[in-house]
Amino acid sequence: MRLQPVNGFLPKPRTVKTLYAVVSFFLLLVCGQVKAQQDTFHVKSKLVVTVLPSRDILYTNEDNKIIVRYTGKYSVGKVQLLGGTVDKKTDSTYVLKVTGGTEAVLSVYEKMQNGTMRLALNKKYKIFSRPVPNVYLDGVKCDSVIDRFTLIASGRLHARSKYTGDKYIIKSFNLVIPGQKLDTLSAIGNQLTQDMKIAIDGLEKGKGGMLIFRDIKCEMPTGEEKTLPVFRVYIIDGPKTKVGL
Repeated sequence: MRLQPVNGFLPKPRTVKTLYAVVSFFLLLVCGQVKAQQDTFHVKSKLVVTVLPSRDILYTNEDNKIIVRYTGKYSVGKVQLLGGTVDKKTDSTYVLKVTGGTEAVLSVYEKMQNGTMRLALNKKYKIFSRPVPNVYLDGVKCDSVIDRFTLIASGRLHARSKYTGDKYIIKSFNLVIPGQKLDTLSAIGNQLTQDMKIAIDGLEKGKGGMLIFRDIKCEMPTGEEKTLPVFRVYIIDGPKTKVGL
C-alpha cells in the first residue's frame, strides 16, 4: 500500500501502524457483532392467552362462565381466582363464582415441560350484584309518554341493562288499562296482542290514558326467570292515531 501525502507530508510509520490497528479493531468488532447476532437469533413459540368474554365484571352468586384460549408451546396447567372459586367444566371452559367483595383476580398458569407452573396471564375483575334490567316499550322508558300510532304499529317490550350488553328476554306480561271495563290482558312473548291493540285504539281520542304492564316475566342471562317491576307509560295522540285493526 502506497502512502499518500497529507498536507504535503507523508504520515510517519508509527502513525500508520496506529491507524491500521484502529481500523482492524473496528472491523473485528463489527464482524463479531454480526456473528453474535446470527448465533443468538432464534424463533420462540408465541404465547397468547385470551379470556372470553372480554368484559371485566363478575356477578355475585351467579355462574360466570368464561372460555380460556391458550396458544403456546406447552398447555394450561392451572386457573385460579383470587377472591372467588373456579370450577372447570371442559379443557377450556370454566365457571367463576364470587359471593362478595369488590375485586377478584384471575390467574392462568401454563404447565412447563418439567412440570413447573409459570404465570401466563393475570386479569382483574370488578364484582357487582346483577342489576335489575330496565324495561322499555318501543324504546320508551317507564313513566314516559308514547304516541298511540307508534304503539299500535309496533308495541314490543324489551329489557336491557344500563351497564352491559347482556341478553334479557321478555317471556310474558299482563296489561291493565285503568278506567276500562275489561279484565287483565295477557301476552306470551314481548309483543302486544291484537286484543291489546284494539283496547288501546278504543281509548277516547285526545285524552290519552295510562297503560300498566305487570307480571313481566324475563329470562336472565343465566337462564333464570325473574319478574320485573311494574312498567307504566302514558299515551298521547299524534297526527296519526286512527289505525285499522
